Amino acid sequence: MIKNIKKGFEVLLVTVILLACSIANAQTTVDLTTRITPPTTPNVEVRWFTDAAHTNPLANPTSVVATSTPTNYWAFFYDTAGNCYSPGAKVTIVDAPCPVKTVNLTALPGGNAPNLVWHSAPVPVTGTTEVPDPTAVGPGTYWAFFHDVPGDCYSPASSPVIVHGECSLPVTLISFNVLAEGKTANLKWATSSEANSKGFEIQRSGDAASWTKIGYTESQNSNSSSQLTYHFNDVSPLQGKNYYRLKMVDLDASFAYSRVVSIDIEGEMVYVSPNPTSGTIKLSKSNLSEVKKVELVNTNGQVVYKANRIPAEGINVKGLVGNGAYVLRVNYADGSQSSHKIVINE
Repeated sequence: MIKNIKKGFEVLLVTVILLACSIANAQTTVDLTTRITPPTTPNVEVRWFTDAAHTNPLANPTSVVATSTPTNYWAFFYDTAGNCYSPGAKVTIVDAPCPVKTVNLTALPGGNAPNLVWHSAPVPVTGTTEVPDPTAVGPGTYWAFFHDVPGDCYSPASSPVIVHGECSLPVTLISFNVLAEGKTANLKWATSSEANSKGFEIQRSGDAASWTKIGYTESQNSNSSSQLTYHFNDVSPLQGKNYYRLKMVDLDASFAYSRVVSIDIEGEMVYVSPNPTSGTIKLSKSNLSEVKKVELVNTNGQVVYKANRIPAEGINVKGLVGNGAYVLRVNYADGSQSSHKIVINE
């Protein structure tokens, strides 16, 4: 029976991580049981506690209030016949107060240990899922890892940390991305709804700590329930790492920050040519041996081409994919990444 409990608990642990992702921006109270599938093993049930020793039961796991103080909860499978518990899965929930809506992950116990890095996914991807500034994160779910830089390998993930926002934003931001287009950093974001929204202040930083306003975009519709898309071009980005965030401002002057996105713009500007193309595309990188992985992604987010290098003669796309717009994603050996919009027109 204990063996069955431990096997079932692997499913529970994954479910808790999925739950954390689903509730990060949803409400002021968190239902820890929403996505937990009851175990099928006879006499086994899920029990929630406020301690790792399963001595203090959680009174109502369906309505847990998120506060500004990080709070831990543990889930266990319990065998009522054998009176035994599986190992516990810890979930940490913390509220991000308005209007700033940021939390310092490094201030959590052990959150600033040497070689500890924070990621926005339970499976870390170097250059993609790192949290640029763990000292000021918005609503979301985060995991900590110990990172061996020379070997580019990670420890197992920590328990998820859920940052839960208690108040509604002037807008519901559904995407925020930055891509390099030649020597320009192209920012794009979309909202699914806006309520009393005034506009978006675009901010940039070179260290994810000190921020500078570089632009402002008025709201297209102060009160909207349909999807709206926005663009902003940073034509003079910094050399090296560029961090961007949106300050979403309401008509009453209240505001909230978006998540932080980043892009590397080195002294050697990397671009793709020819663009548009009908045959072979080349990367301007002087040392192609630094390329670790390359992917061609269509507008549906599907990877239609993947390789671990770029040949000196370039990538021949003729007959490989259909006409249309694509994004070429390139990962480098130093962990950096560049993304390039391309158009294929055979």
